[in-house]
Amino acid sequence: MKLIAAIVLTAAALLGAPQAIASQTADAPHDGARVLVFWASWCGACKPLLADLKAAEQDLSALGARIETVGIDGKASPVALPAADAALIEALKAEHGVRALPWVVVVDAGGKVLATPSAHHSPTQLTPWLKADLALTL
Repeated sequence: MKLIAAIVLTAAALLGAPQAIASQTADAPHDGARVLVFWASWCGACKPLLADLKAAEQDLSALGARIETVGIDGKASPVALPAADAALIEALKAEHGVRALPWVVVVDAGGKVLATPSAHHSPTQLTPWLKADLALTL
């Protein structure tokens, strides 16, 4: 089934009322996992990670994963990946326990956390982990 919009948990969803919000690439079908990348424009390790993920986007898409960026300072992603709605950023940060930047979380289409690679890997290890181990997680 093709979805017109990506599923993003809103603050209301945290209270039990999930809502669907269209992402910047609403025409792309998406039934699989989302790789949420929390970043900021002032974060030195974030820009190389975003560039690496953009380069790996096709490989990750083949695994059924879609990359979505969550810029915590309200800036647009420097590599044109889909971004979360600005109104959801604080709720998403709290929900996913963002402790440092960049922070990567893999969630299923319903928002259930499948993996939190940032809790165990350095920023330089995230893209290789996603490309190698995401297939096992999904």
